[in-house]
Amino acid sequence: MRICLYVGKAAPPEKQEEWLANAKSTCDVYASNLYREFTARGHEVVFASSLAGQPREQTEEHAQKRID
Repeated sequence: MRICLYVGKAAPPEKQEEWLANAKSTCDVYASNLYREFTARGHEVVFASSLAGQPREQTEEHAQKRID
């Protein structure tokens, strides 16, 4: 099973191990613990950046279009 974890800013796949080993924020620590537990049970874990979900300069009109 593939599990997607949304984190503040996901590291690129080639730097993922380093990012998980040097977790600094609470979100990173949770992601690291979940990654360890899910992979120990045979699941594939991918990370996605939750910050990329909505651009900062997005207007209310554009936000509503994305929701619709």
